[in-house]
Formats: sequence, structure tokens, C-alpha cells
Amino acid sequence: VSTEDPTIEGVAIQIAPNPFVEQTTFTLEGWNGSAAQLEVMDASGRLMKVENFQNNQLFFDRGNLDAGLYFYRITTEKQLLSSGKLIIQ
Repeated sequence: VSTEDPTIEGVAIQIAPNPFVEQTTFTLEGWNGSAAQLEVMDASGRLMKVENFQNNQLFFDRGNLDAGLYFYRITTEKQLLSSGKLIIQ
């Protein structure tokens, strides 16, 4: 699944699978920059989880997050790479 427009040209965010049950993989295609961070928020905007990418990939485990709709934001030190929706079944 490709997501909304990233703010850096040539960078695409892949999330597979989405929706997911236990784990999904975020891949930053075309990204060779500095470290990136994933923030996951619930529907009310509360920050629920923060994880760091290893190179251009992140294996995201739902942990104790309930099933439902979440929003994510992927950032570097200085800018937003992408944001979108994440569905946990």
C-alpha cells in the first residue's frame, strides 16, 4: 500500500500489510538519508508508540495496541517524510 504524498521528492512509503493483525513492515523506498522515526497516534491524536527505522525499514509490532484506526507520522530530525492511516485488525 502506498500512502499519502511524502514531502521529499522521490521517497515512497510502503506499508505491507495494511490492515494488519500482529506485525507490518514500513519501507522507505528511495530514502538514503538520516535516521527516520515512526510515531503512531490514536484517533484522538494521543501518541501511542514511537519507533526508529533501521536503515530504510521498520518491522512494526502492534504490541498492546487495540484493534482500530491509527494515524502515523514518519519524520527525520528536520522534516516530515510522510503521514497516513494504519489499521490494526
